[in-house]
Amino acid sequence: MKIPTQPAMFVFGAAVLVASLPSLPAQSAPPRPAAAADGGEVVTLAEFNVSASTLTSDYVAAESITGTRVASKLVDLPFNVNVVTSEFIEDFAAFELKDQFAYVSSFSPNETQGDYQLRGFSAGNQLRNGFRRLGLIDKVNVDRAEVIKGPAASIYGKILPGGVINIVTKKPRTKPQHSVGLAAGTGEFWRAQASSTGPLGGSNVYYRQDLAATGRQYDQSFKENEQWTTSTQLLWKPNPDTSLGFEIEYLYRHERRGNSVPPFILLNVPDPYRVPSQNRTYNRWDRLAVEIFDFNHQGPKEYNNREVFTLTGTFERRLSQNWSLRVGANWFDRGFDRINVSGDAYRPEFNAIANGSTANPGPRIPVWRPIDEGGTSVQTDLLGSFQTGSIDHKLLFTVDYNRTTEDAYEARMTAATASLPGNISPRLSVTNPDYNFVSYIDNPSLYTDQRENLYNRVDNLGFFVSERATFFRGRLIALAGVRFDMVTNKVNDRLNRQQLDYDLDDTTYQLGLNFHLTKAITLFANTSTTFLPQARFNIDGTPLPNETGDGTEAGFKLTLPAQRLNVTTAFYDIARKNIARETSDPVTGSRVVVLSGEESSQGFEVDFNWQATTSLQLLGGYGYADAITSSNDEFRFLVNTTPRRVPQHTVGLAARYEIKEGKLQGLSFTGGFNYYSESVVNAGSGRTLTASATNPIVNNRMPNGLLPLEQYAEGTIVTTGTVRVGDGRESLLNEAYEIFEVGVSYRWRDGRSRSHRAQLNAKNLFDQRYTWGSAAQGDPLTVIGSYTLTF
Repeated sequence: MKIPTQPAMFVFGAAVLVASLPSLPAQSAPPRPAAAADGGEVVTLAEFNVSASTLTSDYVAAESITGTRVASKLVDLPFNVNVVTSEFIEDFAAFELKDQFAYVSSFSPNETQGDYQLRGFSAGNQLRNGFRRLGLIDKVNVDRAEVIKGPAASIYGKILPGGVINIVTKKPRTKPQHSVGLAAGTGEFWRAQASSTGPLGGSNVYYRQDLAATGRQYDQSFKENEQWTTSTQLLWKPNPDTSLGFEIEYLYRHERRGNSVPPFILLNVPDPYRVPSQNRTYNRWDRLAVEIFDFNHQGPKEYNNREVFTLTGTFERRLSQNWSLRVGANWFDRGFDRINVSGDAYRPEFNAIANGSTANPGPRIPVWRPIDEGGTSVQTDLLGSFQTGSIDHKLLFTVDYNRTTEDAYEARMTAATASLPGNISPRLSVTNPDYNFVSYIDNPSLYTDQRENLYNRVDNLGFFVSERATFFRGRLIALAGVRFDMVTNKVNDRLNRQQLDYDLDDTTYQLGLNFHLTKAITLFANTSTTFLPQARFNIDGTPLPNETGDGTEAGFKLTLPAQRLNVTTAFYDIARKNIARETSDPVTGSRVVVLSGEESSQGFEVDFNWQATTSLQLLGGYGYADAITSSNDEFRFLVNTTPRRVPQHTVGLAARYEIKEGKLQGLSFTGGFNYYSESVVNAGSGRTLTASATNPIVNNRMPNGLLPLEQYAEGTIVTTGTVRVGDGRESLLNEAYEIFEVGVSYRWRDGRSRSHRAQLNAKNLFDQRYTWGSAAQGDPLTVIGSYTLTF
């Protein structure tokens, strides 16, 4: 289905917002959202919802829904859950996902929209109100973001073992409230947002409308982005025990991503796996070419367009004093369209961007890649809360159905076509770049080199039951859950004329214990497993098994209510198995998938939040992740190396000081510090060595200590066979970096009881130059000023 265009959806949202204003009287609003019921969120079933009323302070949440699918006190959960509140997001002007979770332990950012790493493992999607979601978010309608780490997130079905982020959106309010905000900053940053909520007339139907638009430029030439968001909600509450909600959301993002810092190619390096007398050499990927840090080798024709259209409906009903029902349905469609140019390295002998592996690089190849992804989900939760003797029970029965689809295509110019005059330059000069090429938009008929034409569909029916039993007047809480999933995979490789229809099933579990040693100290432990369907062909044409994961975790939680101090310390051990990786066939160049073994991660983390005084609040986290590729039969040179984008150490420290009384009441200051240790940029797939009688392979040890051909002794001269070894990319690193940010804001009311807020934030205060993720350039010093009116 073609999703609506950006202007039409945004105009629709604006019309809803404007139409609601005349009939709604202005209301005064507190400087910060109140937890009181007056003017607060519409109260639906407390068992299935958390809201602003569950905050113990602006940055501290008391409850979470992500870990168990029902509202639970954080201190009672047998695992570590972090909550990032909308108040924190506003105070720190955190517009992007990497900024919103920068102070969560064991989190590291990914330059791909919506992706991230948790506890040393990649994660390719989020949950949105408990439903699987790909891609874009905007802070305008985010109430809080809950981060559940480790395999315990498997209660939602298919998931990766590092954990998952669940975005919990704002809900309609019982009394009218409206706000408008404007922001501007360096780098031609701009943002406008507006929200309106309240009852529709005198009925028990409530609405919420949110709009936002953001744009910015970057230091790198041609690099830019803009994003548009609209969200409309209706909530009908005919009686205290029943509610029916509906939401439509649309986000569109256009960006020219530019390119990451390219690698520097070191020429004519002696090949350690060839006979020395033959003087064989290769071009080694040596380091990041920071001397051309801001050079854009993509040019003005490169773009990435994304849009996400979502429909959600939720019905909640209290069936009796002990039983509650929730039924939710969600549909989304995500469109992605990209064109970029290959040419992946800086060649110093040419002072140009070109192919890094050949002596005389041919033309850079334009690539067009559209992907359409979608999903349909239905969730049914039946919750019983009751007692047997002195034991309290929460018994949850869940039936989930989820269908995800992917329609992926990739087409390139052929090398012969690209090398023709006027189509593209074979090497892009750094000093005098010629960015002109014939893009797909200009002439689609030139893009005849298909590398992928794939459709896959995954149907997943899951049954989940969990029991949380509380003993000894709340001192001991036991959690047990088991989930059974039946999965149907349909894969249609239209390029190679292959089809697969195959069924798999999987059983995952979750076990946990919480023991309140004292009123202040809680000990916890858990073990759990995950699975993830992989609707792809293996390189040999066979279906891929489910990816699986398992992990254990233990730690303690310190809660001092009088001192308003919360500390969570966790130790974990997680494994990820049957990992499918997409790579290029060394012979045909087509996209292929290989099973690349196992990854493991052991580590610990500390998260804290301390309301030191009525004015001063401190928060932060430290994470240590010893993540490695523990086995990989296809790429043995990666064994015992760290997966890409994963720093071993992460640190985040933040503070806010607010003046509560006197003439300066309403003035507040924020500050933050982040540190990430070095991380692998992209280990790649190495280079292929083929042995022959005239060109043998010497079986010398690789940098990771393993032999390329494990069946032969070290130093053996091998005359037959093929093996992959590293080409240097596995050693390309983002250097460790630290960044600081500060902010100041002032809130006041006028004579008409309207609330005003003026704010100034400075990010990367000392303008440090750094790279992150896959060598993406870090943002320079950025100053953003904003103003918000609430009435």
